[in-house]
Amino acid sequence: LTKNVVDGNFTYAGALPEGQGGDAMFMSNQTAFVSAGRWFTPMFSENEALEFDYIPYPTNTGEQIEPSFIATAYLAVGDHSKNKEEALRFLSYYTSEQGQRDRLEDEGNAVPSVTTADDIIENATIPEHANYLIDARDIGKVEDKQALVPGLSDQLESILDLLFLGQLELDEAVVRLEKTANELIEANQP
Repeated sequence: LTKNVVDGNFTYAGALPEGQGGDAMFMSNQTAFVSAGRWFTPMFSENEALEFDYIPYPTNTGEQIEPSFIATAYLAVGDHSKNKEEALRFLSYYTSEQGQRDRLEDEGNAVPSVTTADDIIENATIPEHANYLIDARDIGKVEDKQALVPGLSDQLESILDLLFLGQLELDEAVVRLEKTANELIEANQP
């Protein structure tokens, strides 16, 4: 990635002017690729001037697809809630197969977490190769350290910003990433 950014083959979205992002450049056909998940499908589908599809990242291992991080979201019900019973019922529905079907069918914005609803993705006509999303989910992993350690994600992104903006060499970035992650994870152990 670093070499391609330095050589001008990739544009690092963090280097774009305020208010611009990789998704906007992709939508306006100014860039060929953007790192994305199904959350972009509704927006991309509405753009009649855009043809898009999902593909896995190229690998150097001989495997067609490598594990990627799975985006997660958290839902919780407070024990003190006046409507705890109703909230738990909603939570159960929202995460159930039927709840996921109701939210994600057609041009939904996520991949079902229950495999019995995989047909939502398998039968999608847009994009053509939506099945790669299921493949990625099936071998993917949840990176919980960034979610469980306050500030870790922001700290790591700030180091990567320096790397991809050409203000930090790769070797130094790796050292800083490791040191920062280890320190923050250690400091937040229960």
